[in-house]
Amino acid sequence: RGALPVCSDKGELMGIITERDIARNCAMNDSCANIKIGDAMSEEVAIGSLEDSVDYAISIMKQRRIRHLPIVHNKKVVGMISMRDLLLMHMI
Repeated sequence: RGALPVCSDKGELMGIITERDIARNCAMNDSCANIKIGDAMSEEVAIGSLEDSVDYAISIMKQRRIRHLPIVHNKKVVGMISMRDLLLMHMI
């Protein structure tokens, strides 16, 4: 299960696309082949920073009901954290 950040040529975050976004768009169209990433992605994206605590990331993800949080530094995506990552971290 996954998600990918959609970035500009400069590496700046433009949106995020998930498996669910793709599945939803495929279900609404006759063919997945004609779906454009820009049409399927979510543009209003919550972001985290390198300075954020794990608890803060979890609270944002719970509040926004999202499973993936791009981590941004100097307007560029430097990573992605998932709810699964955070749950596994707390289990160790």
